[in-house]
Amino acid sequence: GSEGVNTLTMMLDTIDLLAELAQQCASHSHPSVGTPTNAGAFNQTAAKAGQTRSKYQNIIA
Repeated sequence: GSEGVNTLTMMLDTIDLLAELAQQCASHSHPSVGTPTNAGAFNQTAAKAGQTRSKYQNIIA
């Protein structure tokens, strides 16, 4: 990092983005087929990202 950029904070931001992406993938749909059949797996990934963030946020921030 640098004085203006904390690489560990960037890691938390990246985890947040991964969780958001997983949630969006789980809920997206197509007119003829609906939501993905593995939406539950995407939601589990989002939850794991949240757990990982919680594990480290008090150490980093």
